[in-house]
Amino acid sequence: MSGRLSQAQIVGVTAALRHERLDQAPRAEIVAPFAQIPSGSMTVIARTSIDPRTLISTAKTEIWNLDPLQTFYRTATLDELVGRTLTTRRFALIVLTEFAALALLLAAAGLYGVLGTIASQYRREIGVRMALGAAWLDILRLVVARGLGVAAVGVAVGLVGVIGASRVLEAFLFSVAPTDPLAIGGAALLMLLVSAVACYIPARRAANADPVEALRFE
Repeated sequence: MSGRLSQAQIVGVTAALRHERLDQAPRAEIVAPFAQIPSGSMTVIARTSIDPRTLISTAKTEIWNLDPLQTFYRTATLDELVGRTLTTRRFALIVLTEFAALALLLAAAGLYGVLGTIASQYRREIGVRMALGAAWLDILRLVVARGLGVAAVGVAVGLVGVIGASRVLEAFLFSVAPTDPLAIGGAALLMLLVSAVACYIPARRAANADPVEALRFE
């Protein structure tokens, strides 16, 4: 302190703390008694088993009974303080989630159109398969498999894009890595599930087609 050595008695060791915001890295701190290192303000924290909002007025009254000139520049519950630090990030995530939902809907609609085109292009092949004894389930499985193949390629390209844009996504995440396997795997499975649902209708239409009409299709 001020270039001079000083002695101090260590009475305990705590972990690094997130002092100001949850999205900032923890930092090491030294906690000293107020009588030794006074400051212009202090924070009073109270833990309670009931709703803390009901105790704010009572706590103020008790402090004013000890010091009527004491002022308060902010009173809030811990949840409110945490929520204030995450307001901007939460808004950004909500906007990104809405765009992601819209993209998912457009992807499902696009995949449905692609599957309908695939089923139309292979209509003659489907007719031949049905004429040779292919079951309804076989045709359904054929069309769905081809649709999921297209979807799998899209998911793979999307995963590459996520990994490449991980630095941008990292600014909007807290306690979750942008390349978190659980999050990426869940998103990939969701896309494949939506793709399977989008594949079902054109696949069912192809499986229910008349083999004779399919063989005549040019």
